[in-house]
Amino acid sequence: MSKYIKLILLLSICFMFVTSISNSQTNSSSTSNELSWMVGHWEGEAFGGTCEEDWQPMTAGTMCGTFKLIVDGKVAFYELMIISKTDSGYSLNLKHFNPDMTGWEEKDKVISFPFESVKENFIQFGGTTYERVSEDKLQIIVDVGHSEGKSEKVVIDCVKK
Repeated sequence: MSKYIKLILLLSICFMFVTSISNSQTNSSSTSNELSWMVGHWEGEAFGGTCEEDWQPMTAGTMCGTFKLIVDGKVAFYELMIISKTDSGYSLNLKHFNPDMTGWEEKDKVISFPFESVKENFIQFGGTTYERVSEDKLQIIVDVGHSEGKSEKVVIDCVKK
């Protein structure tokens, strides 16, 4: 009889171990999907033209995004954006490009936005906020700096295409 009790205890311990590993894997993959609500092609109006923003799914701890501003039927500029998963949350780095792909920032420089907070359908960086306000609507709020040292908040209401 004691052999059966030992066997049941051993099987119970193995089951708890396997369940624990499974739960930790589920939790780590859910972290990588925490921003899946951003994925897709979004279009809106701002800066005197049409904005297109695309986000790829998070893989290898990063999401890659692109932004294109079209004014009067011509590209005004592009952005390449990277959101990376970090120990303290996320980081957002970007570079701007002219229509001919020459960069605005120096070759080895990026614009970095410090992570502030994340919750369901919302992420905030210093100077930029993304919020999925409905199934097909994404609101982006950007603090745009001006040469006089002033800044303004630009709200871009996007629709998923």
